[in-house]
Amino acid sequence: MPATRRASSAPPRDRGSRRGITLLEVLISIGILAIGLTCVLGLMVAGRTSAARSIVYDQIGTVTENARADALTLGLTRIDALTSPAGGDCPVPPLIFDPIGSASGDWPEASGLHPAVLRAGGPISVPDTASAQPRPFPIAGYAFETRDDLASAAPSNDDDLPRNQFTAGVRSFYGRTTWLALLSHPFTTPLEPSQQATLTIVVCNKREPGVMPPPAGTLPPDLRLTAADRLEWPTGTLVAGRADREVVKVGAWLLLAGTTADPVIPPKVHRLVQADLDRAGGGATVAFDGNPPFAATTLPRLAYLLPDAISATEYTVTMQGADEFAR
Repeated sequence: MPATRRASSAPPRDRGSRRGITLLEVLISIGILAIGLTCVLGLMVAGRTSAARSIVYDQIGTVTENARADALTLGLTRIDALTSPAGGDCPVPPLIFDPIGSASGDWPEASGLHPAVLRAGGPISVPDTASAQPRPFPIAGYAFETRDDLASAAPSNDDDLPRNQFTAGVRSFYGRTTWLALLSHPFTTPLEPSQQATLTIVVCNKREPGVMPPPAGTLPPDLRLTAADRLEWPTGTLVAGRADREVVKVGAWLLLAGTTADPVIPPKVHRLVQADLDRAGGGATVAFDGNPPFAATTLPRLAYLLPDAISATEYTVTMQGADEFAR
């Protein structure tokens, strides 16, 4: 007897039908998408900042090498091409070249830092510097500003390209990248031809012209290194318009020099790799890049902040004297 198939009591299933998406699932999907887009937006902002910073740091090596070449070309290693802002013979080192940082070229000399400028005659000049006159500061300042960031005018419409700006027929630039130089050797005697010295190139970004490194005009400076890991200053603002934590921080650069009691100590630029500020202000526990040897006999040391410095590179140079091309 053949088996009979038992009919199912369940209703027939429609193969073409499926379950729809609920409103709750839509809301959850929109929430996940919103969170993802918010994270992407944050990454875009951070990426843009990192890209701008990477461009600046990528140019450090090029700017530093160009500055070193400019220093040699301008005559910073030519004894007969250097003078003080008031004129006369080449000052006794250590010498500081900083026409961007000060309108008059002066630096506090409590630590023996002597401001130096180029003579009006330039690197090819007469050996007798007794009556030498300094080069005008606008020209000297122009030489200490890199011209890799040309100033451009916004296009008039979407189809035009940006155009370079010109001032009195000369192509203009923003001057956001500047440099200063320090020439020193471990002696307090005048520079001599064929003598080796240390040329330090300090590159700065967005440094305001006419503002000296703080503390400005204070004799002696208020900022000093009292111990190998202790930086102290009077309670107050070191740089006008900036909080102390914005200038005394990791990555900041300081020019440390001996006091008037220890003039033999040559000045040197150091980078902070640690900066723990006191809650009450007026001091910080610091550490320097390379662990420089600060002995008890070399402390305290006067300090000059370089709040906009981004690099400092040392070169060994040989001083030059007058030659047959001098006039």
